[in-house]
Amino acid sequence: MSPAPATPMHHTACWALFCQLLLVAHAADDFFQDKLRVRYAVHFNVTYHNTFKIVTNDYADETIVLYARGTQPPSNLSGVDMFVEVPVTRVAVTSTTFIPWIEMLGKRTTIKAYTSSFTYVSSPCLNELYAQGKVVEAASGWSIDNAALAAQNVSVTFADAWSRHALSSAIVTSPNEDSVLKTAEYVGYFSLFYNAEADAERILDGIEERYECTAANVAQAVTGGARTQVLWAYLSFDGTTYGWSIGTCPNYYCETVWDAGGKVLETNTTGSSSVWGYPALNDTEFLAVATAADVFVYSAGNFSWAYSAKQEVLDQVPAVAARRVVDTLGRGENDWFESREAEPDVLLEDLTAVITPAAIDDHTRVWLRDPFSEASGAVNQNQTCQNASYAKEPLADTCTRMSVKSSSTGGVNREAILAGVLVPVAVVLLATIALVLALRGRLAPVCRDRGPDCVRAVPSSLTANSRENKLAEYAEVELSSPTKSPAPGPWE
Repeated sequence: MSPAPATPMHHTACWALFCQLLLVAHAADDFFQDKLRVRYAVHFNVTYHNTFKIVTNDYADETIVLYARGTQPPSNLSGVDMFVEVPVTRVAVTSTTFIPWIEMLGKRTTIKAYTSSFTYVSSPCLNELYAQGKVVEAASGWSIDNAALAAQNVSVTFADAWSRHALSSAIVTSPNEDSVLKTAEYVGYFSLFYNAEADAERILDGIEERYECTAANVAQAVTGGARTQVLWAYLSFDGTTYGWSIGTCPNYYCETVWDAGGKVLETNTTGSSSVWGYPALNDTEFLAVATAADVFVYSAGNFSWAYSAKQEVLDQVPAVAARRVVDTLGRGENDWFESREAEPDVLLEDLTAVITPAAIDDHTRVWLRDPFSEASGAVNQNQTCQNASYAKEPLADTCTRMSVKSSSTGGVNREAILAGVLVPVAVVLLATIALVLALRGRLAPVCRDRGPDCVRAVPSSLTANSRENKLAEYAEVELSSPTKSPAPGPWE
């Protein structure tokens, strides 16, 4: 009897075996060659493993595991809030503040939903995608529409702290960091979901370099410790009562104003008025602080509205009288809130142009506009979307570290440069002449008749400088042959 033919392995079983072997091979590989080095932010962190990375946020008390596409999520971890396959391709945002970070990474087209009205969105490309129906509003009144998010098949919703209930939420805590570069590093947080860490590192390097360059130029221009006094304030009205709010430190604007050469004016007064149920300053309390202002940054909306409502009060503020006033409508009503956190180097450039203009050359303000001479959205006019798939270009200028400035003209201080160069040269020349004269006086009697082979022995342990200074203190050693005829010495 012939043996029964072997039963062929089923195709599905063969494929399953191949997949298992592939997974075993993958387990030995590092799927994340580019790794994020968290250098500033304190609230989020990441640890890397071969096929997954663990993203933690201590402020939000959240742990997310991002696992490589084509692999299985780890099954032996506890305390995980969410598993997400990366790179993500369909996401939602609950705040316009998150949009620029995604755009800077070149991932704009992955945004499929925004959980509010697009009337708040500044990005021309995202507005274009919305007009084309490629992005939707996932909102129901003032609430997030999770059904709409599910219909868009989003794998993660980048959410603010008040939107934890959003579908597949990843909490972004950038507003809770305590410095502008810590906040700017959240481009790295978003990059983790796209496996775009290398791009995030490059972006942050540029922001850091430009910010530090501008700050260094300001520090050079600010002399004698004198700083411009900056009023950071705005007016509110609830239909019945007007009230003023003045900035308090520490805050992002205190840090950036300081780096721009100014100092934010503060008050310990809570305020005797109430607007929308919150304490506010009345006109007298406001003027007690504002009359010391050299510059006024109107930080919430349109200064022209406040001026029309409170001109008699505002005309008593020196900054207003000198027309050193800016508000935040340079790119319209929305972009200040949308883009400022992602690009603190641009905010510093804007503030420097207002506070310490001698420290920055040829900067066109982006968000800060002069309400007395510039229209709202003046910088944003004629701005269109070239290509929605392109990465967002930085709004910052190229920064060059400046040479020494003249305090009187703001130009290059040639006298300081000449003094810094010529004086040391003169000192060296005089020292050299003195040394030559000393050598002539002390060596000539010994070597004058000894010929060119007459030298002085100097211990090799001496440095070059000490050799010059100590040369005459050591006895000469005659290296010439005693039978050799003397020749004229070098000092004849």
